[in-house]
Amino acid sequence: GVWMRPDNLSRELDGVVADQCEFFVSHHSDSSSLAASLWDLPLWAAEADRLLTVLDEAESLAQGFMATAEVIRHLLLDPYLPDELLPAGWPGDRLRERYTDFKANYSERLRKYIDG
Repeated sequence: GVWMRPDNLSRELDGVVADQCEFFVSHHSDSSSLAASLWDLPLWAAEADRLLTVLDEAESLAQGFMATAEVIRHLLLDPYLPDELLPAGWPGDRLRERYTDFKANYSERLRKYIDG
């Protein structure tokens, strides 16, 4: 498989990664258009906005569980592009922050339920 990402991470590589992977650097004249061609950023943003609403509306423990699973799956698809390559109003940080707050509250509610 091929894994590509912007050049915004450390290059310290070791173990299996260093032994089994090929690395190259490529330059593209219009980074924003390249990013837009590699990732459907508007679709990702729209789903993140939907998930912000899902988190706000999750009242029961079951709804919280489902919301948690959806948000985690979606965050795993975030391309983590540098800010200059993201569309204006990118909801990635907002979703991560809202999920962090949600998870803390949900974990407490779950503990209370389990402890009876």
